[in-house]
Amino acid sequence: MIIDLRSDTVTKPSKGMLDAMMSAQVGDDVFREDPTVNALEERLAKMFGKQKALFFPSGSMANQVAIKLHTNPGEQVVCDKYAHIYNYEVGGVAFHSGASCKLIDGNRGMFTAEQVKEAINPSDYYYSQTSLVEVENTTNKKVYTILQLRLHPSIIALKQKVLNGPKDKVYDVDLTYLTSRGHWYYTSWKGDTSKSGGIASNIGVHFYDMLSWIFGGVKQNIVHLHSHDRASGYLEFEKARVRWFLSIDYDVIPNEIKETGQRTYRSITVDGEEIEFSGGFTELHTKSYEDILAGNGFGLSDARQSIEIVQEIRNSEISPMKDDYHPFAKSAKSKHPFNGGHH
Repeated sequence: MIIDLRSDTVTKPSKGMLDAMMSAQVGDDVFREDPTVNALEERLAKMFGKQKALFFPSGSMANQVAIKLHTNPGEQVVCDKYAHIYNYEVGGVAFHSGASCKLIDGNRGMFTAEQVKEAINPSDYYYSQTSLVEVENTTNKKVYTILQLRLHPSIIALKQKVLNGPKDKVYDVDLTYLTSRGHWYYTSWKGDTSKSGGIASNIGVHFYDMLSWIFGGVKQNIVHLHSHDRASGYLEFEKARVRWFLSIDYDVIPNEIKETGQRTYRSITVDGEEIEFSGGFTELHTKSYEDILAGNGFGLSDARQSIEIVQEIRNSEISPMKDDYHPFAKSAKSKHPFNGGHH
């Protein structure tokens, strides 16, 4: 599978989309007789609380028409230095509208009201008059990733402990994550390994990122188990030897945890010491988005190693369990709820 994130313009229609195109009702849009376009415009006008909406075949065309409507020749548009209208629309602001751009040095495409005020030209007649401020949703040329475990206080503390510890020390780590899922899981896209990558991807990728962030580069990746409801293996990092086990099977959860009414169990031990990791997850996604809005989010390069770990797990041969396996890896296997048999 190839995921191309260069632009939304490289995407191709699926079979369902092509079928919808071929069966769509069409007509002459000039005479307002295309029912599909009319329905689209009416829906968007209602969605945004406007009197009317107008369909354009491209975003650049929509941008240029909007600028033309809001400016007069000789006036100025305030925008970010990375703005699409300035960098990637073949000088359309000048060509179509006879206007110029005043660039703001924003933070990854985001700028403040104070910066806008400073960019507005004085009213003296010899200045180009500012008549429009243009803000774009996607100007920062960055794909953000949600690596929320890096924001957990216990994980931050563990990272600091490793950073401040002996430089040549290699830690022994056991990672256990058990989170029960109902039969809905197997009927969703997550239950289809060809689409989701399986258990290691669905519930493990954030833990692999956490381990990478704390313990450095991967030296060895061994898979002992990878079935419909569990995965287990051994990862060796620059500064850690990790036995890991993941499962969505409720029966694997320790009885003492079940007795508390919990259906999720997380455990990380470092050199035999348990890291407090039971709570503190509720607001991590919110904190991730707040950091992104502040210009401090994590990018694709930050997530690269965890993705590579998952990809290798997904394509690895199952290795026999020796001394480096997680104790839970030998738990009784369960039957797939629909396919039957043990996996």
